[in-house]
Amino acid sequence: MSDLIVYKSNDLVNASYNLTLAEQRIILFAISKLNPASADNKTVVIKASEFAKQFNKIDKNSIYKAIKDGLDDLYNKSIILKNEQKKITFRWLQAKAYLDNEATAELTFSDQIIPYLFDLKNKFTKYKLSNISTFKSVYSIRLYELLAQYKVIKARNIEVSELREILLLDDKYTRSFDFKKRVLEKAVNELNEKSDLSISYKISDDVIAFSIKSKKLEEDKELVAINSSSNKEYKSRSTAKYTKKQQKTNKSSSYMNNLKNGLFL
Repeated sequence: MSDLIVYKSNDLVNASYNLTLAEQRIILFAISKLNPASADNKTVVIKASEFAKQFNKIDKNSIYKAIKDGLDDLYNKSIILKNEQKKITFRWLQAKAYLDNEATAELTFSDQIIPYLFDLKNKFTKYKLSNISTFKSVYSIRLYELLAQYKVIKARNIEVSELREILLLDDKYTRSFDFKKRVLEKAVNELNEKSDLSISYKISDDVIAFSIKSKKLEEDKELVAINSSSNKEYKSRSTAKYTKKQQKTNKSSSYMNNLKNGLFL
């Protein structure tokens, strides 16, 4: 399966919603199947076999059941978007269908979500679905998107209260210790272990200051440094080799000249 790409407007990335891990995977898999340049077809077919392969699952039948259960719950779930003037609430889906004999499901995105998935000219976030495919925490997926949005800037500050609102934590993990351990640290550790980003953070005055690095860029820098070091070593060895060879040549030439001039007779 080729690399599937997720495209989301930044408004959708920063929206408030609460999905299970299975629901997140279904939504992101479906989004990655869309053509972001055309809103003509907002219906996506999800084959259990493809879904299982993407998320490293083996049992196709159990996966198909998980997809159906996830879609049943998703059908009733909403997103909350907030701008300067108002809060907008709408559903993810407007229709769902199942083809049991083929272990295949269909979903149709709601009309209201279309502007946040299609014809995205600017202010959007994109990433490979494989970057989050092995995540086990829903908070890891959300935090990954929030930080991938600022990958070029390499930093993002988020108030604790804002992050709680985005994740719709409500009365969960109200103690700072619990929030840090069960949400923040768990997500950051998983991002560092499994994703293409390297994350560190500090909390001060209820503001989380994230530092964001691309592992690929860091690897490229290391590779350049290694290559540079290797080239220097190679040049040094080559120069030494050449000098030694030149000395031998000069010595031989000197000997022949002396021989010609009868100095050794």
